[in-house]
Amino acid sequence: MTRAEVLAMAAKDFPERTRVEESDSPDRTHLVSISVPSAEPGPGPATINYVFGATTKKLIAVNVIWLMEGEPSPAARARMIAAGSALTADFLGYFWEPQTVARGVPAGPIAVILFAGADDRDAGVEVRLDGIQYDFTINGQPARSQAPKGPVRLRLSYVANRTNPDIYRIKPGEF
Repeated sequence: MTRAEVLAMAAKDFPERTRVEESDSPDRTHLVSISVPSAEPGPGPATINYVFGATTKKLIAVNVIWLMEGEPSPAARARMIAAGSALTADFLGYFWEPQTVARGVPAGPIAVILFAGADDRDAGVEVRLDGIQYDFTINGQPARSQAPKGPVRLRLSYVANRTNPDIYRIKPGEF
């Protein structure tokens, strides 16, 4: 989809959007961000980022981000975890290429990738939670991540081509 097609679709799908911003990235992609008061299954407002390729100028990725700033309560963090779990449960119902699926992968001291997978065209999806406490196993022993401090964020990412994205790259010998 082109930028114009995405903006038209976003206006139709999210008539209650509160803000539209655009920016360019060092990798020469173009970003269109819209803010919406709510987007299922996440609790509260969300930002939807549409990323357009450096050369094709077509849509190459979509990121939906729910963010609770400050110091959210344990109940608020639990709502974000529930939303991430709902997304994960939905994605488990699809076929993913063998050896591309990951679940419950620690991504930092208070961050975990709930789900990641790729289809047969190398398009990918990832559900990631930051700002939560999680349980894991290390050397066969149960362990728990550190207690979260600060904001909590749920990010749902769709990428059209995981291994060869349409971004600017410095060619060997050009630098």
